[in-house]
Amino acid sequence: MLNRLQSTDMELLRYFPPAGVTAWLDTVATDLKGRAVEETITWTPAPGVSVRALYPADDLPASSALLEYPALPGWAACARIGNTADAEFQTRLDVALAGGAEALVMETNDSLWPASPLPVYLFAAQPLAGPGIPATASGAYLWRPETRIDSLNTVVDAFWPAATTLRATAPEIRSLGVDLTPFVTASQPAQLALALALTRRHIDRGLAAGWPLPEILARLQVVIPLGRLFFPELARLRALPWLIGQMALAFDPGLFALPRLAILAETERPSGDDPHVHALRTTPMALAAILGGCSALLVHPGAAG
Repeated sequence: MLNRLQSTDMELLRYFPPAGVTAWLDTVATDLKGRAVEETITWTPAPGVSVRALYPADDLPASSALLEYPALPGWAACARIGNTADAEFQTRLDVALAGGAEALVMETNDSLWPASPLPVYLFAAQPLAGPGIPATASGAYLWRPETRIDSLNTVVDAFWPAATTLRATAPEIRSLGVDLTPFVTASQPAQLALALALTRRHIDRGLAAGWPLPEILARLQVVIPLGRLFFPELARLRALPWLIGQMALAFDPGLFALPRLAILAETERPSGDDPHVHALRTTPMALAAILGGCSALLVHPGAAG
């Protein structure tokens, strides 16, 4: 049966000969009857974001080096269990473990690494201390201040004391955070620019400390708050590893392989809407994150109705 279907598919191809870009645009121009082709096939869903209906291979910029990007092995389903000081913390932890969570997202007000059988994405209000962290601990350390951030350098500087310690004591913890959550109100192009700026500062600090460039890239942990526009979110997730790879080539033109970029994608939290409405909003967000290649996904469920 499968062979018959494949044979039928191949026969159908003769009715659809390949068309080049010029032929495609000529057909569109004829259908538009004088209207501007480029304006018509270009969609602007957000300020600074333009999505075209056609992206031919010729539009790709010339690359001076071939950089191998890793295959996408899949994503981990994360459960958010709140602050380690909450009275219900252990209960939520038990529920998450019983429910099949593959990683945990939590906050802490102290400088200790919580005991967990799963990888932990730990958002700390103060710098993490190295002593006492199990060597087998895995996940990511992310400093998220309670006050407004003055500068990107302030963010990067807060990571490096802990990063230096964790490199020796718990090498499986990604310790160089690129957290876009504080910039959630910025446009998508601005968020991409901020991600590159933070990554650049981490690279500068790492190279100055004698770290190899591939190790710096492998220790990055990107956190992306997802918006409601499906295709732009998917495109942003696909674009970010490529952009960081091209920036890495500026530091090492001989770099031939890029470590997989760790991206934690997070849907919006419920805002008092009907839980079914919230589910409808977060489903395309989650799908965009998965198709975009996130390594971990946190979906905030709606409140029970």
